[in-house]
Amino acid sequence: MHFQFGPSVMRVILLFCAALVLPMIAQAADIRLVDARTMTSEEIEDGGCSLRLTGPIVSGDAERLRSLIDTHFPLAHDELNPALCLDSPGGSLDEGVRIAELLGERFTATVVPAGAECLSACAVAFMGGTFGWYEYIFNMRVMHPTARVGFHAPGLTISDGAYDGASVMRAFDVAVDAIARIAGDLDEIYLTGVTNRFPRSLLAGMLVHRGEDYLWIDTVEKAGAWDVWLITDQRPQLDGTALTRVCKAVARWLNDSPKMEFAPQDWELAGDFSSVEGADGKWTLRYGELFEVVCQIERRDNGILSVRVVRDESDLGQIYLRPWMAFAADTALVSLR
Repeated sequence: MHFQFGPSVMRVILLFCAALVLPMIAQAADIRLVDARTMTSEEIEDGGCSLRLTGPIVSGDAERLRSLIDTHFPLAHDELNPALCLDSPGGSLDEGVRIAELLGERFTATVVPAGAECLSACAVAFMGGTFGWYEYIFNMRVMHPTARVGFHAPGLTISDGAYDGASVMRAFDVAVDAIARIAGDLDEIYLTGVTNRFPRSLLAGMLVHRGEDYLWIDTVEKAGAWDVWLITDQRPQLDGTALTRVCKAVARWLNDSPKMEFAPQDWELAGDFSSVEGADGKWTLRYGELFEVVCQIERRDNGILSVRVVRDESDLGQIYLRPWMAFAADTALVSLR
């Protein structure tokens, strides 16, 4: 079996792929050291930066970044990691994936500061942000409420021209490889745990947004579901309504099934449920019509919530939530600045 492409179809394919393989005319990103020290997770969560990348992402930027990390931040299994601040309109998707992979390997967190934007290939790189020491490895992607992080399918507008089949297939292969690495390599199995740097629901949403139609991380639901932390001191009161929202949200996020639209009943638990019982910062909610769901919430240091969900005696998992994640899931992040 073989495929034949007419000129118009070939242009559509190249619209999707050319940015991945053709030489980049744009100037390389400015990648520099801003603070030659590693930081605690608390410092990074407040927006601390060791390195900064600004401008378009082009071929070779991952290796330049690797050189800086290897020189100033040799991998050490302690409670201090470097952080990369990002402010970029995007660029080469292939290079964005390479940067994301590097950040996971070198335990480097990512931060999008106040007023900055991280779009397209930059957003993919952002999702590689990682903090780790010994066996404790977790995602660490931090953004300010006024920052903009947006995803879309790869694409580049190019002029008309004649393209041979081999060139088209090379472009197509590189495009497929980049997407495959997002779907596979960015889910890294480390010892007994899985660090999911790029959830499937995010990849699916990214691929149906094209051009200037970005998939924005702009609500509590998207940030919570895709494990992105917010630089904010705001927190809701933990009353029965907020705890109910937390239980429903965590059940969705554990299943990688975020909601993009909400109805009034989404803030209520289905079926009969016990009254919220709390003592010493611990609460249990029981609810469900067909299967009983038990939601156990414990408030820990700095207001962090440990939430575990059990359905019909099957443990669905546990998530540690920052206090702001207990706001209504459709809350705009910019309102939490």
